[in-house]
Amino acid sequence: MDNARKLLVEILGEDDEATSDIITSTIFIDGFCKKGDIDQALRLWNEMSQKVGQMDVFAYNVLIHGLCMIGNTKLACRYFSEMFKRGLYPDVFTYNTLISGFCREGNFDEACRIHSLMSTMGVQPDEISNKMVIQGLCVHGNISSAKKFLQNMLEHSGIPGPHIWNILVDAYGRQCDRNQAFLMRDQMVASGVAANAFTYNALIRAEIRRGDIVGALSVKHEMFCNGLFPDVITYNLLIGGYCNFGDVRSAFQLYDEMLRRGHVPDVITYTELIRGHCIKGDVQEAVEIFTKMQRSDVVIDHVPFQILIKKYCKIREPEKAYKLYEEMFRRGLVTRLSTYFALISALRRKGLMHEAKLVHNDMDSLGLMIG
Repeated sequence: MDNARKLLVEILGEDDEATSDIITSTIFIDGFCKKGDIDQALRLWNEMSQKVGQMDVFAYNVLIHGLCMIGNTKLACRYFSEMFKRGLYPDVFTYNTLISGFCREGNFDEACRIHSLMSTMGVQPDEISNKMVIQGLCVHGNISSAKKFLQNMLEHSGIPGPHIWNILVDAYGRQCDRNQAFLMRDQMVASGVAANAFTYNALIRAEIRRGDIVGALSVKHEMFCNGLFPDVITYNLLIGGYCNFGDVRSAFQLYDEMLRRGHVPDVITYTELIRGHCIKGDVQEAVEIFTKMQRSDVVIDHVPFQILIKKYCKIREPEKAYKLYEEMFRRGLVTRLSTYFALISALRRKGLMHEAKLVHNDMDSLGLMIG
């Protein structure tokens, strides 16, 4: 970085072409922004503005993006307004950057205002612009506004691709509003947009969330009828659904079908089967699945450890829980606070005060202790 700074000093001290200086300086500004050094980025911006007179649209985009990434949308908007004052016209990237920044803050009034301004200024919103607003609204639970936004798109911008529709199908499903999820899918198909695997997986999730495994299997059958094949996500959802009801046998039938179709189980597949066995009280079978997962190429997260540790604590076998905890800690994995507290409590009940103290100390070193 020191050599880069020396080069920058040389650039600022030379009288080369302004365009070359702007390009080079923009690269440095982008680097400062990515490092989070906004003060240095703004300092360089001011120096270059004085030297060349005016930065270009690309340079503004880099600075506005950097400001939005640190959550300073107010200052980003100031530079956005400055573009107009200097006779520069923001492009679709400029607008999308601001929309993304406001959506990240949950300020959807401003995000929608910027979206509307695009069309007013003759810049056509693209799929990214529309997706960010709809997805942001759905993530923050404002699905009704997202639906109105879609209806406005249909009236003024044409029919969007499946990604936009799927966001709403999935959002309704996650809120257990199965009827609205299916209605959105039906409207999507009626508009000439074919449902894809993501659409069907969202509908399967909706059925499982309301406890209807038969309905979920019906959606899977519909996939086949429409020439689509279940993917790993489909099988994981259905396996998890069966495990919710303690029907591990049916879950394994789907697991076998999944393998026959050439799909490779992932960490979620194994975790759901472990959870299913633990729900039924078949801890040994759960451990066998866990061992199988360890021997595979799957990258293991904290969840299977958490399930087994809590189960061992519940059946009053804290020694085995602690052994699993040690392995989890060696892997550098951090789990939920409730798991640590359950383990400490179980160890103390069994008189294993030294081990309980070690877990407590680990929590402290990880910054998990409250107060």
